[in-house]
Amino acid sequence: MLVGAGMSVGARCPSWVPESIRLGGGRSAGGRWDGVARTRPRGHFGLEPLAPPAPSHTRTARSAAEAPDDPVTPDPPCDVFPAMASPSVPAVDRKADHLTIAAGEGVLHGAGSGLDAVRLRHRALPGRDLDAVALDAELLGRRLAAPLLVSAMTGGTDEAIAINDRLAAAAARHGVAMSLGSGRALLEDVGVLRSFRPADRPPLLLANLGVVGLDPGMAARVVELLGADALGIHLNPLQEAVQPEGDPSFGDALDRIAAVVAALAPVPVVVKEVGFGLDADDVRRLAAAGVAAIDVAGSGGTNWALVEGRRDPRAGRLAAAFATWGRPTAEAVRDAVGAAGGLPILASGGVRDGVDAARCLALGARAAGMARPLLLAAREGRADEALETVVEQLRIATWLAGAARSADLGAAHLQDSAPG
Repeated sequence: MLVGAGMSVGARCPSWVPESIRLGGGRSAGGRWDGVARTRPRGHFGLEPLAPPAPSHTRTARSAAEAPDDPVTPDPPCDVFPAMASPSVPAVDRKADHLTIAAGEGVLHGAGSGLDAVRLRHRALPGRDLDAVALDAELLGRRLAAPLLVSAMTGGTDEAIAINDRLAAAAARHGVAMSLGSGRALLEDVGVLRSFRPADRPPLLLANLGVVGLDPGMAARVVELLGADALGIHLNPLQEAVQPEGDPSFGDALDRIAAVVAALAPVPVVVKEVGFGLDADDVRRLAAAGVAAIDVAGSGGTNWALVEGRRDPRAGRLAAAFATWGRPTAEAVRDAVGAAGGLPILASGGVRDGVDAARCLALGARAAGMARPLLLAAREGRADEALETVVEQLRIATWLAGAARSADLGAAHLQDSAPG
């Protein structure tokens, strides 16, 4: 077992987790953690917010490929957090695999997102100066400088620290939302917390867990540990069916979601697919369960069945038939807007740039999410530059379509809706 700084052999918890669970911590005026423990009011679920450990407290997590003769064994479960069923491959190793493979070739959907076929009107007389176009938006009770979301990507590995720090810094500077990667690895091993706690705070931060095995206690812990503003629950039935360690137990998924929604209130819960889209009937059922927003996460971007197929030969044989599976993002957004009864719809899945984001807004989405383009940029140390470009592209597209605000984009700004 790897023992990091602050962890003693045989200890049930890292030394920086106080016995009293007084997990205080402060932020400076600029939004960065200042590392000073403070006593603060108890959180929504009876735990006080967790101050991040110093970087040296982060347990080193290596993938099996990096250390084939010295596999990583998860630290013993912390007494503060109930043990979860351990998969055959530790979550930190699985996440390391996912991060590397998702940034590589051959894992995109074989069919597109459908967004290329969505044509915005071009107004050569836009009626205003470019700098008069407003992008501000409200999402889940938070004000954003632009209706954009850095979609969930990673956490739980050493590389995730740098990536999430870069993405969060960019999201904070440009005033957009960010979702962290699945927090299941954190619940298995609190020692990986630093990889989920970026130094900068975006205006809207979402924690994230999969629906399989989810219960209200797990949801409450991950929200509290991360100081998140909302919880995202991801639906990934195809990935679980293909994944070597997968658990395709979805029979009670809707009941689990409803239970978490009720337990976390007033903390909002967002439900999303992971890149195969949502059917209108599922959107209606989720809306009836009380979720605060729905992210359709349509096909067109990363295909997580193919990602799993790169990890295991049997998974690869299964995944090959699903290269074009799913509901394209453009269709999924249209269907969801019609089925959601006014519930905010988020659009992701193959969103490549600010023009795609504008197309999603014109189709009725409240905000657009991006993952792979920003992941590649973050790995190269240019996340801020990439996100700045997306914001400006969105501004220009909104202007050229003839709208004063990105929030005003709608069917009237689509070419097939233009007056004859």
